[in-house]
Amino acid sequence: MTEEKDRNIEDFLIARFLMGECGDEELKALKERLDGDCDFAGRLFEAEQLFYLGKLDEEKEESHTQMAAHRLMTRIKNSRRGIVSLRGLRVAVRVAAMVAVVALMAVAGWEWKQRTGAPVEELMTITTTDAVKELKLPDGTTVILNSYTTLKYCRDNFAADRKVHVEGECHFEVTRDSEHPFVVHSKVMDVAVLGTVFDMKTDSLQGKASTTLLQGEVRVQGNRGEGMICLSPGQIAHVDANSRKLTVKQMEEVHEHWYSSTLNFRQSGLRSIATTLEHIYGVKVILSPELDLQKTYTGTVPKKATVEEVLDLMQNAMPIRYKVVGNSVFITK
Repeated sequence: MTEEKDRNIEDFLIARFLMGECGDEELKALKERLDGDCDFAGRLFEAEQLFYLGKLDEEKEESHTQMAAHRLMTRIKNSRRGIVSLRGLRVAVRVAAMVAVVALMAVAGWEWKQRTGAPVEELMTITTTDAVKELKLPDGTTVILNSYTTLKYCRDNFAADRKVHVEGECHFEVTRDSEHPFVVHSKVMDVAVLGTVFDMKTDSLQGKASTTLLQGEVRVQGNRGEGMICLSPGQIAHVDANSRKLTVKQMEEVHEHWYSSTLNFRQSGLRSIATTLEHIYGVKVILSPELDLQKTYTGTVPKKATVEEVLDLMQNAMPIRYKVVGNSVFITK
């Protein structure tokens, strides 16, 4: 009896989380539960997929939300299949859940049809597994999805109502249309643009999201009263739903795009370059005291399989020499 009561409390907490009604203490309790119980993490991931794959527009009637929550709770209580997982909704959980993606999309499509009366084929859902995927939306906008990312949009009339929903990480190159803003929704952050190039990363479980503006202008807004701001190129906006903060900082001097085959230096000093190489190639870079650390470099270097190949290319533009000893790289003048 006690076990069943605990299960009901957990189900209630999951439902409140999915509907965005959890307070700070409930979010803290949820995270602690996820850290200690892999089965609970799997149940939450499954519930989130069932709830959100069929949800296109967050501006829906309260009765629809209550109906969706009721159906969600019924499924949680009736479904006890295990999902191999690690903490939270990290990569291992997502990999395991990809096995059920086709079935989940079918359920989501059926729910969408029941709620709206619209044909199932109007709702487009793209979910990547362990590969990067590029696609073009009906308005000509290019989107690159990183691994384990889900993008949803309504195909019909998309040119007039340019809205997408994202969970994961995407790169957008938005086709300009001054009369129809392009809006990216997520659980934590919304981004509105006319025509621009930007990156967005969102994690609903952690309550965090970020947008990096590369070209143009975007308006970023937190979904829990964190504030709103318009970004300029080279700025990154972070929203933390847990602390209710929206912060802005400048992009790093060396910016590595996960979807790009190049490293981009923007007035970068050797310290910044060394830090980037350490991050990408897992090495320790030691800079000689004789190097001019105040001098900066601007340019693009192709990513290579090894740090030696990158340094060989860098030597063409910088007065440096290097030596690799085990996992250490010594750079001298």
